[in-house]
Amino acid sequence: MNSSAFNSAMERLAAAFGRLDERAVVALILLGALALRVTRALLTAVVNTDAAVYLYQAKALYFGLWSSVNTCSIKSVTAHPIVTAGFYLLTRDWIVSMRAASILFGTLTLVPFYGLARLFFPFRTSCLVTLLFAVMHVFVSAGVDVGRDPAYWFFSACGLYFFAAAVKRERLWYFPLAGIAFTLAAWNRVEAVLYLAVTALYLAFRGAEGRWKKLLAYVAPLLAAVGIVLALSALSSRGVHWFRIDEIPARIKEALHVYRNLRMQLAAMIYNPPAGFPFQFFESARSLLWLLGLGILLKGAVEAFFYPFTALFVIGLFDFKKWRPSGLAGYFAALIACGFVLLYLYAMRTWTMENRYLALVILPSFLFLGFGLEGILSFLQVRWGMKDAAAVCLCALLILLLAVPKQLVPHERDKAVFKEIGTHIAKEEGSERTVGIVSIGTSMRWVSLYGNLGVPALFCPDEDYLAGVSLVSLVGNSYADFMKTVDARGARYVVWEERHWPAREFDLLTAYDPRDLRIVGEWYHKDTGRIVLFKRL
Repeated sequence: MNSSAFNSAMERLAAAFGRLDERAVVALILLGALALRVTRALLTAVVNTDAAVYLYQAKALYFGLWSSVNTCSIKSVTAHPIVTAGFYLLTRDWIVSMRAASILFGTLTLVPFYGLARLFFPFRTSCLVTLLFAVMHVFVSAGVDVGRDPAYWFFSACGLYFFAAAVKRERLWYFPLAGIAFTLAAWNRVEAVLYLAVTALYLAFRGAEGRWKKLLAYVAPLLAAVGIVLALSALSSRGVHWFRIDEIPARIKEALHVYRNLRMQLAAMIYNPPAGFPFQFFESARSLLWLLGLGILLKGAVEAFFYPFTALFVIGLFDFKKWRPSGLAGYFAALIACGFVLLYLYAMRTWTMENRYLALVILPSFLFLGFGLEGILSFLQVRWGMKDAAAVCLCALLILLLAVPKQLVPHERDKAVFKEIGTHIAKEEGSERTVGIVSIGTSMRWVSLYGNLGVPALFCPDEDYLAGVSLVSLVGNSYADFMKTVDARGARYVVWEERHWPAREFDLLTAYDPRDLRIVGEWYHKDTGRIVLFKRL
């Protein structure tokens, strides 16, 4: 197809969409985003492992067991389990309810996000930015996982919109709405405190006339939230915690502590290197340790943005001539810069970076993604002679072709074996009581979740972890010791994993007594090897 024919095809496509009004186009993007997320959820074989803990919280809320809400790993209550409990009233299915809560928040995030983009860009660019966000891999994949991220995105996008609208439209009453939204975002994920702090500093030092009135209006909801938290502290004796802000100083201190300890260990290896390693390696590693953390962060950022979209961000970031006319570009750049600093500290603490954490910087990067898209549109019009609408349609098609196929492939199929084991247990035991399971492998959360899914009672798969018990120590030194542990815990099932069982004095598969345990099923997983499910007789 020659360029003129291609342009003609794009123009016909643009004409078809041109007959739709703005609300219809936005609704179409929302429906498409919803359909994509539902499809992704259906193509994902199992829920993520954190679902076991959020299910615990949702059940505690649903059954009114307030004192137990935070007794399984997570020490705070967020929006996701609350909404999950609400959905369960309609669906009577916990998995569907947990998925629905995530998909709801993830899809609704596009509404304030579009409004935010519309404050800075014309209709065409706003639609493209929103479409890009709707299909970006990190927001689709994490948007169907069970967790607090989608709710955090939604409230963060609301906060960014209300603040930007308050500044650009000079509406004072938008400032407290921004404060409320950012506070709710921090309630769901503590790192959203960054939005609260940077916004307050911006108002204090860069605000125009009436800055103190604006600042007071903005922080009023935060002060109210602090008062509410202090009031709710009386409930702490019953085990209910609503915020995790106290974790921030501890995490920063931990990051610095880990960094110092690692440097000390590398320094010791300079003078006593392992066999085959030159001491110069550890000397260089010690001095360049900070660079490794930066590399982990940048790699995660490029993957989270997705490589072609990263290029758009870079193009827009360095298009300085658009910064001043747009207004608030410095504010969003500050959010991104401070977000990278915060994530860098996290990378130095854990030496890893999950892509979903990059939402902290991706959300405020919409402005620079928009600048990048406008640059591409201008290029298509000038160099290819495309009309405006045709160039927009071409960009939209490229965004869809680049991002959507990645979401339409089966996901976590290999993990389905753990679901099968849990479902097998549930069929054997029914739903009258919780089923105790002893596992020494990584499957514990999945097996216990699906094994106790229909039980109208609470079951925490992390009790050993919370109690500080080493899973390896559960095995003991003999078969008799291990069986005492099984009976003491009232466990009905034991999951043996070939590559994870810490065989010391015995191996369960060869040492078990048929009078104690019966093999009820066998499976295989590429990471664990052979899996055998035993039932206590």
